[in-house]
Amino acid sequence: MPARYGLRASAGRFVLPLPGVRVRLRAFTASPQTLSSADGQEALRGAG
Repeated sequence: MPARYGLRASAGRFVLPLPGVRVRLRAFTASPQTLSSADGQEALRGAG
């Protein structure tokens, strides 16, 4: 089963872009150093 995470802006508000605008999600970890990326539109469709 895949993990599910919630994302929020660190301060203030974050306005989502208009439909059709590509959003890329990236997560970094310090140890071990890794980078994970996902297309935001695919992630939103899968969250249904």
